[in-house]
Amino acid sequence: MNYLERVLGLNPSADVDHQKLDDILADSKLTSLAPGKIAQIFWYARTKYIQAGETKSGTVNHAFLIGRLKSGNWFLSDQGQKPAFTLEQPDLPSLIKELKKAASEGRSWLDTSPTATRQLLTFAGIRIIGSPADMQKSLEQGQKDMVPAGKFLAEVDTGSITPGEKINAKAFVGSVTGTDPTAARSLFAGQSDSGFLIGEMPVGIYNVYTTTELFFEANLRGNIDVADSSKGLLVASPPIFEHAWLQLACSKVWAANLLKVY
Repeated sequence: MNYLERVLGLNPSADVDHQKLDDILADSKLTSLAPGKIAQIFWYARTKYIQAGETKSGTVNHAFLIGRLKSGNWFLSDQGQKPAFTLEQPDLPSLIKELKKAASEGRSWLDTSPTATRQLLTFAGIRIIGSPADMQKSLEQGQKDMVPAGKFLAEVDTGSITPGEKINAKAFVGSVTGTDPTAARSLFAGQSDSGFLIGEMPVGIYNVYTTTELFFEANLRGNIDVADSSKGLLVASPPIFEHAWLQLACSKVWAANLLKVY
């Protein structure tokens, strides 16, 4: 849940303590959040535990992120939940409404009950992470560092039909937020002489990098050759992304579908 702070190298602003979740979500620091800013929300998540052989319900301290994209849309990212939980809405009230709906349906483990209040000896509140300029600059540098230019990614082939071909990284393009990797295709425009790597990290944020093209068109229908990709970034363990896809390209022609790496 502190992924962005670690990657961006940003220092959170002063804490603002609150008694209820609705108070946090109505805080002027959040409601006046500018596009490009992110707030870290400290609250509670519902959980279950076993005591004396009985399953009981309780809550644990938890933090999640609410932020705004450059487009102005609002998003929520909860990396502590497994699988991670994300939302995106055009405005804050709609985001809060969807969060409470998801919690009532069991899709989110956040405790949105109106009767829930801050627990003794715990912090419940909000922190604003960095400034828009610092955040964007640091985030982009972190994204570039994840996949260095020229780095060997993987080898692709179609078996015995054609020789395998190595795919290398070229440059970081940008990132988008969405519910699936097709959202990243919006960044492909103007890059017809390249293939692409899409890496999801954190969940719901798709980082896009250009890659080298293939020589043999038949390999557009190929798959990762794991044995010959042992030194490739996309076969590294542990993986650097939550999920990754390749958009294979040959002579300015793209493969019909994304190749899911993991």
